Amino acid sequence: MSASIHLIPAPRAWPSLPTSIEERRKAGLSAPEEDRPIYVLGLNTPRRIEIIADRLLQRGYSGAATERVLGANFARVLAEIWAA
Repeated sequence: MSASIHLIPAPRAWPSLPTSIEERRKAGLSAPEEDRPIYVLGLNTPRRIEIIADRLLQRGYSGAATERVLGANFARVLAEIWAA
């Protein structure tokens, strides 16, 4: 499966997004670049990690680097903390 990676707002937010952002800007509550997309099309699936791993490997990242990006360092640190 090839995931199409394009940043877009979640579909349920599309109709109200421009109005919501404008209201927040007028109220002084808008964050910088708040109008940027909120998730990546093609990655909002249970296969998200698999897709990211495949893409990293396709781009030439090593298996070890890919594992680190996907949380190996996080898992290692938690294991050290929990063992203490």
